[in-house]
Amino acid sequence: MLDVSGPVQVFASANDLVTGAGGDHPYHLKIVTQGDEGATASAGVTLAAGPLTKVGEELDTLLIAGGEGAEAAAEDRCW
Repeated sequence: MLDVSGPVQVFASANDLVTGAGGDHPYHLKIVTQGDEGATASAGVTLAAGPLTKVGEELDTLLIAGGEGAEAAAEDRCW
């Protein structure tokens, strides 16, 4: 959970510092998973998530969370 929520908060805080509340943010944050069911942490908390960025869609920064199952997910060619 911390591997996802920590970086998300850092970029959200950077948005607030750069633009202030309500401005156009330079970082458009999106949590993605392979499926549509979200991501469930070992503690049982589920994060809402969407699909990966489509091929050809612009992507500036991609952070990949570690943790149990990360290596198996990296080997999955369905992505």
